[in-house]
Amino acid sequence: MNWSQLRTIIWLRWRLSRNQWSRGGKINAILTIIITLIGLGIGFIGGIVGLLAGIFALSKAPSPVMLVVWDMIIGMFLFFWLAGIVSEIQRAETIDISRLLHLPISLRNVFMINYIASHLTTSIILFLPGMLGLSAGLILGGRGFMILMFPLVLGIIFMITAWTYCLRGWLVTLMMNKRRRRAIIAGVTFAFILLSQIPYIVTNLTDRRERHKPKTTESVQSEQKAPDESREREKIVIPNGLLVAHKVVPFLWVGNGAMSLATGNIWPAVLGAAGGFLLGGLGLRRAYRSTIRFYQGQTAAKSAKRKPKAEKRPLFAA
Repeated sequence: MNWSQLRTIIWLRWRLSRNQWSRGGKINAILTIIITLIGLGIGFIGGIVGLLAGIFALSKAPSPVMLVVWDMIIGMFLFFWLAGIVSEIQRAETIDISRLLHLPISLRNVFMINYIASHLTTSIILFLPGMLGLSAGLILGGRGFMILMFPLVLGIIFMITAWTYCLRGWLVTLMMNKRRRRAIIAGVTFAFILLSQIPYIVTNLTDRRERHKPKTTESVQSEQKAPDESREREKIVIPNGLLVAHKVVPFLWVGNGAMSLATGNIWPAVLGAAGGFLLGGLGLRRAYRSTIRFYQGQTAAKSAKRKPKAEKRPLFAA
């Protein structure tokens, strides 16, 4: 990595932002500064709230409660994240790579700055400080193994942002055609609504299976011996289907890692963090390759080669 070029690109990004503020006038510049300060304040408050919640509320919570709490946090983050995908698709790049292709600079630095700048969104500002603060609060509350929540949370967030950036670039190339633009926006909206309903569908299916499952003699004897303990366990029992889903679905690895760390098992958190960074690296690599191909015109060249085949017409005798 060429650090001098990186500093120059960062300076270019700052100058472009400053020119945008000056063109918008003083009122626009003041509003932008106020919104930025409000966002930083919200992130700071979220971190403090997460820290206090980890120390006083969840420091002695059982492992199933840890799973439910982290699932709720990740679910709300994904809800706000998916809600902003349509606006992210329509947003232009921070620095136009097509204007820098003829310069002897590293395009990876430009790509990384565009990637970081495109994900300074409301969902990141609202939830990431809170998740890190909650992890720190759990550590200060007496659970030292929760230090592994830091790489686990960062790995999953990196995975989500990397593949979202890759998906965004792919959708932008498809939306160059105005006929496809409306269909893609409608499809993204429908997918967002469908994904938001998946947790309810899964929980309903697992609850029905547990209700219709026949009781064995061992379960009946245990209920007769200790009815009070069984009642307490039923309040926090998690269906087996959800436990399996937490081991397979990547964005559920955070809850699975938190539940395992609460019981003293560190390996699900370690493997989840490693898997998150690995999948995120693959997504970012794919996004970089597709972005460079798009700006170099390789996708246009492929479509141009296919057009003559479609334009052939049968010859009729006069």
